[in-house]
Amino acid sequence: MLAGYAARSLSVHGRWFSSSVARHTKVAVLGAGGGIGQPLSLLLKADPLVTSLSLYDIRGAPGVAADVSHIDTPGEVDIPLLFYPTLAE
Repeated sequence: MLAGYAARSLSVHGRWFSSSVARHTKVAVLGAGGGIGQPLSLLLKADPLVTSLSLYDIRGAPGVAADVSHIDTPGEVDIPLLFYPTLAE
């Protein structure tokens, strides 16, 4: 009796952990304008599991963001306007 209940319980709750659930992965790259950050940003943008990519750099990374945003994947690229006051205006 208990074994039958446990089997039904596991089969019903087992659907909650399905691999078909949409995954939303946000990734931030610190130092995106550097020698390692730029190729890393390009690789992360090409990854289908990354849905949102935020690029941060002290010097600014608008060129890297422009390169990355031209890659044809459904993920979005975010550059915080905190570092670019001229773009906010």
